[in-house]
Amino acid sequence: MNKQNILILDDHPLFRKGMISLLEKSEIVGEIFEASTLKEALGILNNKKVDIITLDLNLPDEDGMKFFKYYDLSKTDLKVLVITTYNTSYLVEEVFRHGAKGYLKKENLYENLLEALTYIAEGGVYLEETNCNNDEKKSFEEKLSRYYTLSNAEKEVFKLMAMGKTNKEISNILDKSVKTIECQKHSIINKLKITSNLDIVKIAIKLNIIDL
Repeated sequence: MNKQNILILDDHPLFRKGMISLLEKSEIVGEIFEASTLKEALGILNNKKVDIITLDLNLPDEDGMKFFKYYDLSKTDLKVLVITTYNTSYLVEEVFRHGAKGYLKKENLYENLLEALTYIAEGGVYLEETNCNNDEKKSFEEKLSRYYTLSNAEKEVFKLMAMGKTNKEISNILDKSVKTIECQKHSIINKLKITSNLDIVKIAIKLNIIDL
């Protein structure tokens, strides 16, 4: 694996220093950049080669979610790891919908940061468990049981979906047409009653289809 250049976006200097001390111990980390505001981060991204940005959602100049508005992830290979104190299913769903590749709670940062970065760098998706109510738990358990109604071909597509692969990438990997992949994805979504990409990732993690 090539060394990954990391941009830390967080407004607390001591927190950034703590992250740097961890990152410097990893063989996969190359150059490390720091930013305390969204404006600073965008400036670095426009002038430096950055592979992964760790994004704090609580910033002094703007809501961290606005990063996804200002920076078009569809036109770059940049990967986003959200690191935050917030812990709700809704927020996790939102960041993944906007293209994030990982979600890590600050309270677990020192135990899981390097693992999360390694997983994301290898093309995976990193997700920690979040708080949810009983209705959400019941709904999730039903989705888990429906996974076993998928055909073997659909299970192959499901795994690649959980890894964050695009329709074209899945098409190339499985040597099938994009139209066929689109049809299989539609069938998977209907069978599992999936409402978001987060559902896919959570099911895959729970069933050990993808590893953390």
